Amino acid sequence: MKYCNSHRLAVVVQGGNTSQVGSSVPVKEEVILSTSLMNAVIEFNPNSGVLVAEAGCVLGALQQHADDRGFVVPLDLGAKGSCQIGGNVATAAGGIRFIKYGSLHANVLGLEAVHSSHSPHTSCIHHTAHTAFTHLTLPYFSFSD
Repeated sequence: MKYCNSHRLAVVVQGGNTSQVGSSVPVKEEVILSTSLMNAVIEFNPNSGVLVAEAGCVLGALQQHADDRGFVVPLDLGAKGSCQIGGNVATAAGGIRFIKYGSLHANVLGLEAVHSSHSPHTSCIHHTAHTAFTHLTLPYFSFSD
């Protein structure tokens, strides 16, 4: 990010490439930043139901992680086998659980991002140009709620 910023190169973040909005399609000579290798679940707290995951985690893998622990992810999409949670957050994905759990943005507690100046930034959600998601903090919901 620092190199691209200093050389005024645009960066396009790509995940699962399942988006219908075309937000991850380069249009000129942008550098593509793939989140596919950023696919780890960093932490899960069963007491609070909070999950910390990298932006490249596939939604289906997160759902399985939650299911194995008796929890449910508040988002479900047809592309869950290939879409990534970072892209789901970036595009405000809705899915079939929207009515019960609300928007995905309402379920994200915070994120860690790298700004174009290469400085890490952790906060609640805000939209800034030239920001790449690195970690997301998502709440899981218990099946009993």
